Amino acid sequence: MHNTFKLHFVSALIVLISACHSIRHQGAQPAGGDYDQFFLGDNQFQYFIKPISFSSETSSLSLDITFRHPETGDTATVNFTVAGDEPQTKVKAIQIENGEQSIRSEDLEIIYQRSPSGGTYVMRYSSHFAPDEMIQQLGNPEWKVKVTFESDDQVFKAERRTRRVLNRLKSGLHSELKTSR
Repeated sequence: MHNTFKLHFVSALIVLISACHSIRHQGAQPAGGDYDQFFLGDNQFQYFIKPISFSSETSSLSLDITFRHPETGDTATVNFTVAGDEPQTKVKAIQIENGEQSIRSEDLEIIYQRSPSGGTYVMRYSSHFAPDEMIQQLGNPEWKVKVTFESDDQVFKAERRTRRVLNRLKSGLHSELKTSR
């Protein structure tokens, strides 16, 4: 009787552990881990596109995007970091082009600016776009980012890995959001 109880207990424990491992986490990374999806309640999801990289002749740019589904979201937040060997003046605008259309924001907040201790100047900003504009941008993976500084403009081209990520986002997240409207 005692051995039967142990056998049933161990069997139930194994089934429970197996069931827990087979449940898919809401924040699971579809599209190869390029973005996270978070359930907020009331049939509302928030999406976070992980940092993607761009480069110009003299600097690098990394940006990440957070937004909610366009029917329920207010803005898409684009946080971006510009890093380079030369100091830059204040950023006045960011423009994201995808070969078919362009979106621009002058609604910028500086998050931080760091002078080099090891030789690289770093500036981090936050900007805002309409979520439906951002989803339209995902429809074409040929992105370029233009940053307007007080002194000049710099165009940042997508790095190879970023182009692959944008292609996966087009076929994954963009398609999913377009069909759920």
